[in-house]
Amino acid sequence: MCFFYKCNLKKLSKDLEDLEAARQRVNHSIEEAKSNGEEIENDVLNWMKEVNQVINKVNMLHNDPNHSKAGCYRWDFPNLIYQRQQLSRRATKISLDVTQKLQSGKFDCRVGYNPRHQEDIVSFSSPSPKEVLLASRRSFLNNILEALKDPSSHIIGVYGLSGVGKTYLLEEVDRFAQQLKLFNLVVLAKTSNIENIQEVIAEGLGLKFDMQSIDARAIRLKKKMKGKENILIILDDICGTLDLQKVGIPFSMTDSHTGNHNKKPTNFKLMMSSKSKENLLKMGAPENFTFRLEPLDDTESIDLFQFMVEDVVRDHRIKSLAPQLALKCAGLPLAITTVARALVNKDINYWENAVRQLEDVGPEEIGALVYIPLELSYNSLECDEARTLLLLIAVLGFQKVESYLEVVMGLGVLKKIETVRDGRHRLHVLVGYLKTSCLLRESGKCEIIEMHNMVREVALNIASKDKHVFVKRPFSNDSMRNCTNDSFRNCSQIILNCDITLLPQRLDCPNLELLVLSNSKFLLEIPDNFFEGMVKLKVLHLTKFNLCQLPSSLCCLSDLRSLSLFLCVLENMEGIGALTNLQFLNFFGSSLISLPSQIGELIHLKTLDCNQTGLQEIPPNILSCLTELEELKCRNFIIWESNGTASEMESPDLRQLSNLAELRQLSKLTTLELMVGTDDFPLDLQWMFKKLERFKIHFCYHLMEFYSETLNTLHICCTNAHIEELMKRAEALFLNHSSSMALENVNQLNSDGFPLLEVLRIRFDSSLKRIVDTHLGQIFFPNLEKLEIFGLSMLEEICRGPVAPNSFRKLTTIEVINCFKLKHLLSPSLIKELSQLVKIHVSGCGSLEGIVFLNDNYASVDNEIIEFVSLKTLELDHLHKLDNFCYYNSGSSEITEYQGLEPLSSALFNSSQVAFPNLHSLTLSKLDVENFWDDNQHITMFNLKTLIVRDCENIKYLFLSTMVGSFKNLRQLEIKNCRSMEEIIAKEKANSDVTALEESVMLTDMKNLKTIWHFQFDKVESLVVKNCESLVVVFPSSTQKTICNLEWLQITDCPLLKEIFKLTPSDQSSIEDSTHLKNVFLKTLPNVKKIWSMDPKGVLNFHDLEGLHIYQCGSLEHVLPLSVVTSCSKLNSLCISDCKEIVAVIENEDSVFIPPQFELNALKTLSFKALPQLKGFYGGNHTLACPSLRVMTVLGCAKLTVFKTQESLMLLQEPLFVVEEVIPHLERLDIMIKDANLMISQTENIGSLVTNMKHIGLYRSENEEEEFPRELLQSACSLESCSFEKIFLDDRLLNEEIRLKSLKLSHLPKIYEGPHLLLEFIGHLAVEYCPSLTNLIPSCASFNSLISLEITNCNGLISLITSSMGEILGKLEVMKVKGCNSLEAIITAEENLDFGLLNLEVLVLESLPKLNKFSSCKSRIYLPLLVEVEVNECPLLEIFSEGMPSTPNLLDIKRGELYYPLAGNLNDSIRSIFISEGMRRKINPGKIITIPTTLKPLLLLHIQKQRKLVFCPLFDQWMVFVFNRVPFTLISFSTVLRNLENNQMVLQDKAALQELAGDSREPTLAVEIALRSMADNDGAVELEELFSANVNGVMAAAMGRPVLRLMSDMWMSHGDPHIRGFQPLFSGGGPRRAPRLMGMCGYT
Repeated sequence: MCFFYKCNLKKLSKDLEDLEAARQRVNHSIEEAKSNGEEIENDVLNWMKEVNQVINKVNMLHNDPNHSKAGCYRWDFPNLIYQRQQLSRRATKISLDVTQKLQSGKFDCRVGYNPRHQEDIVSFSSPSPKEVLLASRRSFLNNILEALKDPSSHIIGVYGLSGVGKTYLLEEVDRFAQQLKLFNLVVLAKTSNIENIQEVIAEGLGLKFDMQSIDARAIRLKKKMKGKENILIILDDICGTLDLQKVGIPFSMTDSHTGNHNKKPTNFKLMMSSKSKENLLKMGAPENFTFRLEPLDDTESIDLFQFMVEDVVRDHRIKSLAPQLALKCAGLPLAITTVARALVNKDINYWENAVRQLEDVGPEEIGALVYIPLELSYNSLECDEARTLLLLIAVLGFQKVESYLEVVMGLGVLKKIETVRDGRHRLHVLVGYLKTSCLLRESGKCEIIEMHNMVREVALNIASKDKHVFVKRPFSNDSMRNCTNDSFRNCSQIILNCDITLLPQRLDCPNLELLVLSNSKFLLEIPDNFFEGMVKLKVLHLTKFNLCQLPSSLCCLSDLRSLSLFLCVLENMEGIGALTNLQFLNFFGSSLISLPSQIGELIHLKTLDCNQTGLQEIPPNILSCLTELEELKCRNFIIWESNGTASEMESPDLRQLSNLAELRQLSKLTTLELMVGTDDFPLDLQWMFKKLERFKIHFCYHLMEFYSETLNTLHICCTNAHIEELMKRAEALFLNHSSSMALENVNQLNSDGFPLLEVLRIRFDSSLKRIVDTHLGQIFFPNLEKLEIFGLSMLEEICRGPVAPNSFRKLTTIEVINCFKLKHLLSPSLIKELSQLVKIHVSGCGSLEGIVFLNDNYASVDNEIIEFVSLKTLELDHLHKLDNFCYYNSGSSEITEYQGLEPLSSALFNSSQVAFPNLHSLTLSKLDVENFWDDNQHITMFNLKTLIVRDCENIKYLFLSTMVGSFKNLRQLEIKNCRSMEEIIAKEKANSDVTALEESVMLTDMKNLKTIWHFQFDKVESLVVKNCESLVVVFPSSTQKTICNLEWLQITDCPLLKEIFKLTPSDQSSIEDSTHLKNVFLKTLPNVKKIWSMDPKGVLNFHDLEGLHIYQCGSLEHVLPLSVVTSCSKLNSLCISDCKEIVAVIENEDSVFIPPQFELNALKTLSFKALPQLKGFYGGNHTLACPSLRVMTVLGCAKLTVFKTQESLMLLQEPLFVVEEVIPHLERLDIMIKDANLMISQTENIGSLVTNMKHIGLYRSENEEEEFPRELLQSACSLESCSFEKIFLDDRLLNEEIRLKSLKLSHLPKIYEGPHLLLEFIGHLAVEYCPSLTNLIPSCASFNSLISLEITNCNGLISLITSSMGEILGKLEVMKVKGCNSLEAIITAEENLDFGLLNLEVLVLESLPKLNKFSSCKSRIYLPLLVEVEVNECPLLEIFSEGMPSTPNLLDIKRGELYYPLAGNLNDSIRSIFISEGMRRKINPGKIITIPTTLKPLLLLHIQKQRKLVFCPLFDQWMVFVFNRVPFTLISFSTVLRNLENNQMVLQDKAALQELAGDSREPTLAVEIALRSMADNDGAVELEELFSANVNGVMAAAMGRPVLRLMSDMWMSHGDPHIRGFQPLFSGGGPRRAPRLMGMCGYT
């Protein structure tokens, strides 16, 4: 016994030694990990804890006093034996624990881990015990700590504005670096003085200086630091450039720039902060370790401010002021905390005073807290050029760098700069310098400028005080009305960007150099002598002025260098030639049809910008005189006139060449923007293209889209020598209808692989088979960012062969639409290069079988998963053959035989093949797949936030319940028209309780969907359901506890729906759940009888309900249960309309014996319309109080008594309101005339009750004979708008003092046409269903204030206004005319004078069957601000105006959902629409319509960024049409006609064919039209006759391979029914020429 006892204790002691050694070894590893800033693994910490416990047990055993009693004696006494046994057993048991811990302590991996992905690595210290968590600062600090840990970092730099928090951040770095033991020593020096820095470093190193020089100290510091390891030195707020060697820090400032990294010491690191990035870079901080600290955003500013004054802002009066003050502090934490501390414990008066002081930031009191650090940053700028530019950016507010070029060069800000090219380069350098100085924000785009509002305020203050600058900003009304000449006399710059209503006759400003007048309202005229007192003016910017005649004083500005006229009306510019020193002339957006000939006298002109002016004519010998011109911008549909060298018989194209030849004289031209309708550009101008540095040239009369103003852009349909020269330097290349180039791949256009190209767009090419042929191994498109492909009928693949490294490396966006032969999009080798790909959009590719093509080489790689690491948006649409994202075809049907390749899943996405770790948005539309996901948990899309599924008819469910957790970040779900889907989440045996959605669900057109709400939706905030035919209940009782987070509910067009909330009573012990439902919108639910199946009291409460809107619910009898109304204190809007069975809003309860009191204290809007059975708010006696009611509408409620007075007798039916309680607070009231009269009759002094009323609407029912309540209108002195229905209107209705701003007239049998005093101030007029209206504006009436005009269904109108009324409608911005069956013209001519609606922006013409023109005026019509034109169902509208319309800012015409881009002028575009739309009404079978060649410059189809559909005919090229639900296809006139109205065009007249072919520049088109026509009518016989005919050689030229191959491919590959008539040609029994035709097409 004694032997075992001793052995066990001895073994335990030996094991203890081993365990203590193991603990020490692990502890060393832990210390090392902590010194590297790592977190310790939990299992390691647990092991250490358990080991300590075991060691304690061993020590306790060794120290047990029973050992002395249990020694080995000669005689073993029973009690001693027992004690030895117990101790021995304890030792054995503990020894087993020791052995176990020794075995588990052998950690194969590191004991620590990098904590950078942990959200809570950094928690900020704050001025108070509580913690302020600012996300931007936490993220920034984490980045700094990561940089410090990086072995390659030696110098880290931080820069930012004064007061932005650099010092605080460096203090946090100091704290965390020591806390995490990243360094053995951390030294923080908050000074820029060299001696002080040396003292701080020496103190940290334990070094004492005697009276020594700076150099001697530096030597001692260097020696001392060489003996130290792992040191961090932090230098805060470095001013200028600090010589580190002189301080004693062994870093050379040249190391970083020379690339000599060997000299950098490895024993310590240096961190510095400065206001300027340039200073840090000069001191050796590398670019990748230099960090900019931005000001706080608005949200964080408010959070920090409210935290600092937390106790004070509980006062509701102060609560609204805190955000105002926070936002005035420019996001600078120093200013925010200082202002907040100054207001702690202060009352409301101090707060309001602080708000007032910060309104005008200045160097006094609280304003100085922000002003001083920003002014310091301004004064620290190194050059006057930068300071002046900063002030100009502040006062002008332009967003583009380019906008400042003509200003700074015109003012002479840039010293020693002569050319525009050098000026632009210098300007960008200065802007970059201001960004690195943190006075401008980093916008991410070099051409965009962003400035913080507070920086702007400080700069404006400096400009006003030091530079005599006068600035008025938007919303400053009458800015010049109250200003005298003395106000401006000393000004050097005046900037008025506001509503200018009046200009003085003359402005005396002898020192003025810059004048900017930007009118925000209507076009204003300038007095003739206005500019006489501005003799030093150098730069003039005018926006929105009527300059039909230039002021004579403008032409006397002999020192003017820059003149910009934006959005102006320009006509007679006589005298402009006197501005002989003018260098910059900009007409952008102004109405300018012909370039003034006097511009040729401006011999010093360097830049001429005529973009977007509607310019059509440039007289000869103007451009050739501008020999100093460096930049010519003229993207317009110009008709080039003969310059005298061309004969009158020359074609239009040759006349173009005559004037283009003038460019030969412009030897200094470096920038050219031009539209040329011919690709036969003069070859002798090729030298000019070589000199161009910036260009946007379109070699077709088609409007271009420009992705960026800075990219060199080229738009071509063919190529030649000089175009090839431009192509080498193009950064954006658009190829449209490039079939004539006969390209098989794009790299044939550039042998260098397009090294500069950033944007490539290719549309409508029938020859391209691939974009790139990579078999040569060459690098292609290394800088391409966007690739857009549309309508390439022969495209088979993007890249052929393996992709060379660095090809497509910057590609972010791929869009492929309507490429019918494309079978796959990407190969694995291409995907490897697409590390920056963000978006993929593929649509209408009928043959596409997979996005990714997997070949045999990929199959041999074991378990390789393709990963789209950066992809955020994926859109797949109308891809009927797509069944798997990864397409595999090795030529063998046995796919699974290949090693390493998973069998292709039947689902679209297979998680074992492809992953999308950062995908945020997924759109799946019109796909024939049955499953989207495989059965595995789909963890490859765990970051998906938006999922849209549309028109996928085979999908039966969206998710399995077990995979919902894989989409835990999903925020928005939209499902539309998936007719087979019965449930969104299919249940399985193992259900998941993970929430799937957190924001919104939208379900539309779901025919078989019966269940829409699942418990996984318990965090959804918005639910929208439309047209779900099988839906019976929205929220079943089983889900009643999962709707608590729902805030918005919209249910419309569900015919079988019976209940919204199906509730079941809860147990008495259960607690009532609170919901967050705020808004309910129900419409067209014919079978809904109850919204709640029972009163939800005790089950759910709806305390947050704010809005309830119910329309067209014919079976609904009551709206709200009693408990809901009594509890929803936040209800502010209640609208019920077209519910014929509703008797009362609130359902009666039998258990209620005391008349309820309904206090809807928050209700602001109440609307009851067309409720014929409504008798009251509640069926029994009750009281209703709505003290906040401001808007009330009660119409068509025949059984409802609306009002009673306080003194009226008891009525049989409880009225809705008491007049005296409600009317005085109302702002808008719409009621029936009978109710208005009743209210007046019961009230003694109605006038005193309606003084605050701003809108009154009065309506008469069909058989009413009620007297019109004039007293009501005449008493409403604050009235701004009125609506009248079925009322005789005259000027006696209103008080003369009333200034009515809005008027709506409806169903008026007669309109008084005498003087209308009420019309003078009206801004918005709507007239509908007034058949007696024959003249909108009587000659004695005035509409001087009218802004918008809408006329609907007024069939008596033949015309709207006369040409002499242009001035009367001078402020009109919106005109909408609809459903006027007799209207022939909007404007009729009275005089042959130019006419203009100078402020008109929006014009809508709809359902006007007799309208043949907008204006019958033969003179010019000016619409300079028109940007939106919509024309629908106007079949006779052939032209817009008989005169020439000028619409410089109009880009397209809307027709339904289609957009016709503007080509030429508005007349040409309207005429082209008329011809293309009207052909189907005029065409007769057997006759062909010849299209005039004068209408040729019409635009190609393009889809705008908003994805609007566009339909544009090209009369001398292809014609394209977009179908609603059919893939895009190339078709011709006849096919369009057949699809529009099922009419058919049969071509049987060979002479007509010859005529069409002769007119067409592309003879192939003529034959294609003919063949298509006969194909539509099974015209094989006629086709054969055409083949056998030889129409003057036309057929020989036309019957080329492209047309025949197009037709045959469509028939053979796609079975296109449009060409079924050609079937006999390609069958054995076809005509005798069939073999020849098939051979021409490449078929055997």
